[in-house]
Amino acid sequence: MNPSNAGKKWTHTGLKEVRASSNSRLTLLVAPAGSGKTRLLRLWAEELRAREEPVAWLSLVFEDNNPGRFWADLFEALKAIYPLDLPAQTEDMEAAIISLINDLAGLPAKLVLILDDYHVITNEAVHQAIRLILDYPPSNPQLVIASRSEPPLQIPRLRARRQLNEVRCEIEEEL
Repeated sequence: MNPSNAGKKWTHTGLKEVRASSNSRLTLLVAPAGSGKTRLLRLWAEELRAREEPVAWLSLVFEDNNPGRFWADLFEALKAIYPLDLPAQTEDMEAAIISLINDLAGLPAKLVLILDDYHVITNEAVHQAIRLILDYPPSNPQLVIASRSEPPLQIPRLRARRQLNEVRCEIEEEL
C-alpha cells in the first residue's frame, strides 16, 4: 500500500463489479495509487484462467509511450495466449491496428485484454490507437484498463451507449 494511503481503506464491491463486465466493450478501473487495482485484477484473471478463459496482461511502463514499444509489448502479451501472426514491432500505427483487429476477430474464444497502469501513457498516438480499437472493435477482446485517473478515451460516449463498466474507488478515512 502506498504510504500516503496508510490508515485508509479502499471501499468498493471489487470483484463483483469487475465480474459484471463481461458484456462491456471496456471495463475501466480507476482508483488511487496503492489501492489494490492490480491485486483485484489479478484475482479476477486467476478466476478466468481457472475456467480456461484466456487473459492477456500488459503492465504498462513509461517506455510504452513509444508507439513501437507499446505495440511490441502488446503483441507479445497477445502471442502468449494465441499464436497470432502479429508483427514483432511496428512504427506504422494504422497498420498495426488493422492487423490487430483482423487477427483478434478470428480468435476461437473470448479474450480479456488487461492494460494495467494506463495512467503512465501520455502519448496521444497510443491513446488514439486505443480509441480506434474501441470505436471499431472486433468481437474480441474485452478490454480492461486500470488507471489512477480517467484516460483520455471516449468514456462519455461508451457510457451513453452502455458499453462501459466503470469501477471507481475512493479512499475513505478508517475510523
